[in-house]
Amino acid sequence: MVKAKLSTVATSNTQTSSVKSFETGGKAAATRRRLLDAAALVLADKGFTGMRLSDVGEVAGVQAPAIYYHFSNKEELASEVFVAGLVHCRVTLENTLKAHEDDDPLERLAIAIDAHLRMSVRQSDYARAWIHRIAGDVPAQVQELCQPDERAYARVWARLIGEAKEAGLLRDDIDPKVAQQLLIGALNALSFSWKAGRSPSVDAVVLSAQQILLSGLSFEERDWSTIDASEASVVS
Repeated sequence: MVKAKLSTVATSNTQTSSVKSFETGGKAAATRRRLLDAAALVLADKGFTGMRLSDVGEVAGVQAPAIYYHFSNKEELASEVFVAGLVHCRVTLENTLKAHEDDDPLERLAIAIDAHLRMSVRQSDYARAWIHRIAGDVPAQVQELCQPDERAYARVWARLIGEAKEAGLLRDDIDPKVAQQLLIGALNALSFSWKAGRSPSVDAVVLSAQQILLSGLSFEERDWSTIDASEASVVS
């Protein structure tokens, strides 16, 4: 199976944090991160409509009025949760791909599939929260705030597909835009449906995704399971 070499952006068992929570600031920054993680959990379980700031505060161990020190309203908090997941995925994917610059474009696509699925499983609350945004369970203003980062992530995939197309590794009748939408949509569906202890192992899901998706896009037949990874994957 093609696995991604360890990214220069470390992933851990903790949930991802937003760009703002990386700033130094001691207790305030730590509280902001707890609120984002708590909001991701509440959003994942209840959706945007069912999310109450009091629930977020209870999970985070923060009094509800104190939330307004960090976020002006529920919409801003939810937007930051969605954006945090997107930024984390994009930055990690970009750095992972840098470690595979010498691989051929089709292998880089396989590496991206591996990285996306493993990142989604690792940050499961953020991934499950994202379901509600895709399903439309958020106001238009929240959708609009997420669009720039969503487009930036999509551009990474568009570039990978474009490189494979230019290298003559994709079928001639493949439309790159459709391929990009299909890949991201299929990977998100797999990520959202994966359940620890009930679904096949992450390795099995990654390998199946690589074989099914890349076999459909490329005229080349490759056995991804025979390709060894020299280093650990992005998410172990």
